[in-house]
Amino acid sequence: MSLIPRQRAAVLDAAREIFARRGFLDVSLGDIAYRARLSPVRMAELFKGKKELFDAVVDDVCDAAFAKLEAAVNAAMTPAEKMRTFIDMRQGMAERMVQQLRVTPRALRELMPLVEPRLARPRARGRSSSRG
Repeated sequence: MSLIPRQRAAVLDAAREIFARRGFLDVSLGDIAYRARLSPVRMAELFKGKKELFDAVVDDVCDAAFAKLEAAVNAAMTPAEKMRTFIDMRQGMAERMVQQLRVTPRALRELMPLVEPRLARPRARGRSSSRG
């Protein structure tokens, strides 16, 4: 992995941890840069602002969750099993994301209005899907 993807991954990890612990409003890009061991200048080169960084963190968490959902549905054998698996996995998705992030109740109240619109939007696929 080259330097930029490694730095970006370090920033996303640091931001995920700090946003979950302290909430969006109480965190600065400088806090996250320090935790990721990057200079504030390098941080500004990677992300234009805190909202852009937060969106990237949410996308990262959502992409992982949707990949697990898709894998579980694809592993089911019958259409009925696929539907049951989808419903079961999707119903618990938000709770699992919150547990994964170890979000405090205060941070959750603050973050949910920012996260919900991102969860509702259609996810782009890198490949075409078959129907059946």
